[in-house]
Amino acid sequence: MRQRLGVAQAILHRPSLLILDEPTNGLDPQGIREFRGYLRELAGSGVSVLVSSHLLTEMELMCDRYAIIEKGKLIHIETMAETTTVKQDDRRDILFATDDSESAKQAVEKQLHFPVSIVDDTHILVSAAYKDAAVINATLVGNGCNVYEIHFEKKTLEDRFLELTNHTAGEENQ
Repeated sequence: MRQRLGVAQAILHRPSLLILDEPTNGLDPQGIREFRGYLRELAGSGVSVLVSSHLLTEMELMCDRYAIIEKGKLIHIETMAETTTVKQDDRRDILFATDDSESAKQAVEKQLHFPVSIVDDTHILVSAAYKDAAVINATLVGNGCNVYEIHFEKKTLEDRFLELTNHTAGEENQ
């Protein structure tokens, strides 16, 4: 409620720029969704909205463009589309749903030499470039493995933050 009241007070004079610090703290999921929609409406009406937040997954849903600041210095500006778009040479985890994960793992490792992990009886995770997915799929099918689904891991804002600030997962709280 305070966030909404604060935003209402801030936009009373029709500013061209609205600056918010951690605006979704204390809101329930419905309130967050409504607030996000409201901020998008403001942005659509020509108000520039600058949001400071550590909730990176929420920022992915809220922002079109982001900036990363580390130790008081601006180190990067990028659009969310630039972050999440998969490029041909990007190395990602690719999840394949098959009828037999053990046979699928053996085929990919033996013929293509990509690292493969078995997730469960019907899923394997292959670390490879996006452009290699078609070759992996053809190899699986050529070895008698039915492929039911291919899912590409997308880079998140958190991934990009850690990459740009030279941190690794699990290191951020140390």
